[in-house]
Amino acid sequence: MELSEMIIQTGLIFLAAFIGIPAGFWLQHYINKTSLKEQKIQLLQFIHHNLSDNKRLVEQIGRELNPSSITYYPLDLQAWPYIAGQIAILEDWQIADKIQRAYYELAHLERKIDKQFELAYAPVPQNPTYPQMQANVGAMRGELISSGIIPHTITIKNSLQGLLKEIDSKRQGLE
Repeated sequence: MELSEMIIQTGLIFLAAFIGIPAGFWLQHYINKTSLKEQKIQLLQFIHHNLSDNKRLVEQIGRELNPSSITYYPLDLQAWPYIAGQIAILEDWQIADKIQRAYYELAHLERKIDKQFELAYAPVPQNPTYPQMQANVGAMRGELISSGIIPHTITIKNSLQGLLKEIDSKRQGLE
């Protein structure tokens, strides 16, 4: 091999390295960026679906729960631990905070619903004051429903409507 052929071959290797390495990094960055975008879209779709289901349950609670009936309404909060672990990929702390607050309010409402259910089935000891104790528990449950749960359902429903629109807008901006 002659010296001129070696110089040409070495030059081509360096040229390929100077072009190939940055091109490889650019391609990897492009793939990661596209993958992250898809992950954001999927997470926003998942959150939207879960919050929409919970909004329907909250509306049902607001319509059907009253002091004269005993009904249990479990909200779907099982998705929150997964969402909480993934929410950082959204890279939008304002919407992440609103999502976290929505799940906090849903959990708070669920605790109130659990409490009214406990009051409905609260054991009252057998003694001469049984009717009075039963009336007090019933009054506490009625107060919790009318002053605590029903107004809370209205607040949550309204905040979820706005949040769901914001999530849709964010998702459409990514698509």
